[in-house]
Parts: sequence; C-alpha cells; structure tokens
Amino acid sequence: MVLERFLHEEPSSPYVRSFYAASFLGIVALGVSEFGGKNLQYSKFWNSSKSGRSPTLIGSRTGMLICYTPALIAAVLSFWLDPETRTRSLLLKSALTLHFLKRIFE
Repeated sequence: MVLERFLHEEPSSPYVRSFYAASFLGIVALGVSEFGGKNLQYSKFWNSSKSGRSPTLIGSRTGMLICYTPALIAAVLSFWLDPETRTRSLLLKSALTLHFLKRIFE
C-alpha cells in the first residue's frame, strides 16, 4: 500500500541505519543516567558560565523571538520562492508558517 510505504519507509543506506543506531544508543544512555540519579539540568535559554559567576539567563519571550523569527521568515518566503500549488506542498508551508507564528506569539 502506498500510504504504508510512505509512513514506514525502510532506511535506504548504511549511513542512515548507523545514524538511527547512534540516536537510539544516545537516548538509552540518557535514560539510564536519568534513572541512575544523574538528571539533566533543564533551562530553555541557559548559558552556563564556567567562572564563578551566576549563569546568564535570557527571558523566555526574548529567546523564543530570537529562535523562531528566522524560521518564520523562511516559512513565509517559501510561498514566494517555491510557488508550487499542489495541496501537500501548500499544506506543509502553511503548517510551518502557522507553527512558527504561534511560537513567536506564545
């Protein structure tokens, strides 16, 4: 079936398979360290400071604006740079544009 092949396509090269394996091993290592008590410190926009000073924090709104504005611009430009009118292409471009716009206004 075409839909099944589209959703579950087999990796096409040894490079892709090795990338999948490396990603899986990294996730397993993170899971083992979490269960072992060595938790990752979470901060969305945290810049660690190796010196004795406190870490530099960026506000969440400012960080979201810095991260997502270039992506929003690229998504909007995709309508002009690739004026393909197939439904799938328009749906993808629209979804990306709305997603990044939503992220900026959060």
